[in-house]
Amino acid sequence: MSRIAIGAAVVALLVLGGAFLIQRGLPVVGGGPSATPGVSASPRDPASPAPSQPSSVVPARAPSWKTTGSMGTARAGHTAVRLLDGRVLVAGGGNGGAYDTSAELYDPRTGTWAVAKSMITGREHHTATLLRDGRVLVAGGIGSESDAPIPAELYDPGTGIWTVTGGMASVRYNHTATLLPDGKVLVAGGDRWPDDALDSAELYDPATGTWTATGSMLARRDEFTATLLGDGNVLVGGGTSGRPGSVEVYDQAAGTWTATGSWVTPGQTYRTATRLLDGRVLVTGRAGPDDHAAELYDADTEAWTATGNTVGDRRFAATATLLADGTVFVVGGIGSKPDGAGGATSYSQDSAELYDPSAGTWTATASMAAPRADHTATLLADGRVLVVGGGVLDRDVTSPELGAVTSAEIYDPGTGSP
Repeated sequence: MSRIAIGAAVVALLVLGGAFLIQRGLPVVGGGPSATPGVSASPRDPASPAPSQPSSVVPARAPSWKTTGSMGTARAGHTAVRLLDGRVLVAGGGNGGAYDTSAELYDPRTGTWAVAKSMITGREHHTATLLRDGRVLVAGGIGSESDAPIPAELYDPGTGIWTVTGGMASVRYNHTATLLPDGKVLVAGGDRWPDDALDSAELYDPATGTWTATGSMLARRDEFTATLLGDGNVLVGGGTSGRPGSVEVYDQAAGTWTATGSWVTPGQTYRTATRLLDGRVLVTGRAGPDDHAAELYDADTEAWTATGNTVGDRRFAATATLLADGTVFVVGGIGSKPDGAGGATSYSQDSAELYDPSAGTWTATASMAAPRADHTATLLADGRVLVVGGGVLDRDVTSPELGAVTSAEIYDPGTGSP
């Protein structure tokens, strides 16, 4: 469970009815639809167009994918962060048990990849957080089969250099990292080698480069979700340890945790959480008794309600991305099919689907060119989504291994200029 070669563990988890998150991406803050930086508005028609002039309205296009070069390194369990200049920094990850130090930069203007300076320490299942000053904080992760600490690092896009910053008190991977309104980063939970889930939490202060302990969670959690709410507090739920169905909120002013309403489906462990434009939080990504369940959290009432069922197969190690139009884009992950002998075989998926908050429904959308899981999905400034790396499980192999890939694809939701 601690590296890319989690194939066997993942298969067992899925067969037993368990299952990932990650999300890890910055939440979109807003109470309703608003202009998105980097997304062009529809072109205006001339004030008095002549009858013979063609309309300047761009017709809607069907959602589509296109490949966009390949990275120089195959990786899964890595991180991807959109920098302030629009480029995407991809760092770390693993392949076949190797913990990678390498990093690469994707430029959406040219559709090309460039090698970036490598991290100081190789790691996977870490977190990467864009700070307010444009630097990127990489924290935690697993870099060796021991309980040895891995120092946190800062990437400076201006210089392209990585530097070591203060170290956390606890070794952790499969944790969460959330940028708070005051600019600090809340890191919570995760695993400590070998798979000892944590309830502790720490705060990183970019101004001083130091970590300080904050209140511990009410339950030990790993592979769980953390979402910044509109009031600056953090909603945390799920995990494969402790109380999987429990949910709690971190009060960023008091530094304390409080239990809030539990998920509707008992025993469910959702692996993605997305804050919608209206402030509600959508959780999905099967890990529990219901393969297709999804739920919504209302921070005002502290209540969860079931919403429409997903249309694809169960998804372990999938991604969920809030699009500019307010829909949620879920893609990839590991599914499961009967093996003909009373068991099940796991496989990576190429399928994708969209959740419409206004209707509370899911619909299938265009599929990727290649299946993948444990990948990253990054919203670009123009509204498209960059999907990078990940691992592949062959659905026709009885005991598949998760092998990392170098490929990358871009999902175009069908808006904007062709």
